[in-house]
Amino acid sequence: MSQLCLPNIGPRGRRWRYWMAGINFVMVAATVAVSVSANWSFWIHFALFIPIWMGCLGFFQAREKT
Repeated sequence: MSQLCLPNIGPRGRRWRYWMAGINFVMVAATVAVSVSANWSFWIHFALFIPIWMGCLGFFQAREKT
């Protein structure tokens, strides 16, 4: 059974998700750099997983047009 997969996001929505994923990446990278240099606790580093995950989801959703 072959099913056709139609995108449910337009070019504008894809650009928006790529843009937000890029902003998220820059913010998290800066926060990780500061947290490592300031020797913050493990739990702060662990909590940074959430925005990293959200940025990755936005990027992959834009790439797959979902």
